[in-house]
Amino acid sequence: MTHKEPSPDSSTDFSKWLTGYETLPREMALYLAAARSVLLTPDFATSARAVFDACKTLTGATAGYVAMLSDDGAENEVLFLDAGGMPCTVNPELPMPIRGLRSESYRLNKAVYENDFVNSPWVSFMPSGHVVMHNVLFAPLVIDGKAAGLIGLANKDGDFTDRDAAVATGFGELAALALRNARHADLIARARKTAERYLQLSPAIMLGLDPEGKITLLNDVGGEILGMPPHQAIGRNWFDTFIPQEGREQLRDIHRANLGEDPLSQEVFESKVQATGGDMRDIIWQNSLIRSDDGQITGTLSSGHDITEQRKLETDLFERRRLDTLVTLARGVAHEVNNPIMGIMNYAELIASRCEDEKSKRFANGILREGKRVADMTKALLSFAAEPSTDHRDASIPRMIERALAVARPLMHRSGVKIELHVEESLPSVPCIQASVERAILDILLNALEALADAPHEAKLSPAIQITASLSKKGHTVSIRVRDNGPGMDLQELDHAKDPFFTTKDRTQRSGLGLASVHGVARQHHGRVRIKSERGIGTEVVLELPLFER
Repeated sequence: MTHKEPSPDSSTDFSKWLTGYETLPREMALYLAAARSVLLTPDFATSARAVFDACKTLTGATAGYVAMLSDDGAENEVLFLDAGGMPCTVNPELPMPIRGLRSESYRLNKAVYENDFVNSPWVSFMPSGHVVMHNVLFAPLVIDGKAAGLIGLANKDGDFTDRDAAVATGFGELAALALRNARHADLIARARKTAERYLQLSPAIMLGLDPEGKITLLNDVGGEILGMPPHQAIGRNWFDTFIPQEGREQLRDIHRANLGEDPLSQEVFESKVQATGGDMRDIIWQNSLIRSDDGQITGTLSSGHDITEQRKLETDLFERRRLDTLVTLARGVAHEVNNPIMGIMNYAELIASRCEDEKSKRFANGILREGKRVADMTKALLSFAAEPSTDHRDASIPRMIERALAVARPLMHRSGVKIELHVEESLPSVPCIQASVERAILDILLNALEALADAPHEAKLSPAIQITASLSKKGHTVSIRVRDNGPGMDLQELDHAKDPFFTTKDRTQRSGLGLASVHGVARQHHGRVRIKSERGIGTEVVLELPLFER
């Protein structure tokens, strides 16, 4: 430890601790000032200097130092050195071995002094250039029965006495108390740093809330997921800032219950959290209580694991299994229906061609029309249930959209529906069964057109249908988006939108196979269909096709 000379205004520094004690006896005032420094100053060097200054003043010494015992017990590490204005040329980097009179103080664990130091055997241990010392006194800093350092005093005008030794012993105890406090503070600070390091290393969100729901702690992982740095989040109300409106009061009630008479009534629960950018995340929480020293609950500490992707995978798996069941059912129904309907249509065609009775011929033609409708339905079912084909050829997305529009435009024109088209001609070609993809695009357009059938006139002009084709950010897929301004679907309808035979329209008008067929085409091409819809807002159907065959 480096030797330090006191600053010129060190007496002024100590005088602030004496403020308010002027009317007390001098000895009491100095003790109180030193004790006040120990209690109010976490830094050991500062409080040790105040203790030393008081001890030096009360004993009448003019020089001295405070030193700490090295970890191996072999040397003194000087905290500071007060030469009392006398010359001192000792290199401050040189070690101070434990020898001479100071070693006696360490050995005896008590104050020792020598009033004829220059003629004592101890003087031989002094290095060249050291302050000339006429008399010296050493008092140890004893912690748990062992000396951890000492106060050294020198050059009193007159002799040191047993009373001075007792005074120095008392101030040594104050210095030892300051050292103990500093070590405890250091241990607490290191423990806090370790806890903070572990807190940041945790893969979970670590969230602390006070009884009002204000954030008291948030780690970096939580900040990343929530989209807000921890220092900005702390102090904000958790429920008002990060919990969606629809679940806010329920979670607030859970928080109150955890702090009430039935603590941790819901120790583990799952909730949605809304990040600052609007992204919604699924979090599963594990809660624990924070208590004060007297056992009072002062808040909660929760660890949260982001399971959003897991929930998406579970939903996708459930959807795949459900669709596999539907595909198997559709394939079986289509094959079972197809052969009988072909036979019925053949017989009806024979009757119509050979029958001369107009009424019977009209009935036969009616059978043919209805049979054709059933045949189209079975064809759509087979398309929905078709296995992925390997007979793919590169085709232009803009050309396929244009061919589908060529069929749909007359219907749109008659319905007064305006469309808006955003398709880049430079889009790469996709390997596909061209006729199937064109039929899927047409089915999406017809679905949008039918959704607009009952829409107000102004909704059809805004434009009512927007068609966009774009390349994904990673460049692996091309997306064809069709958005309409129709009435939209609620969550229950949206959940069944891709099911065969599901329709929000009159079943006498639609079979409900449009989007099911689109899904079948996507499945053929290892792509997917995404549907977004909201009641009163509209619907968006996205057909995603990979650019590379699998």
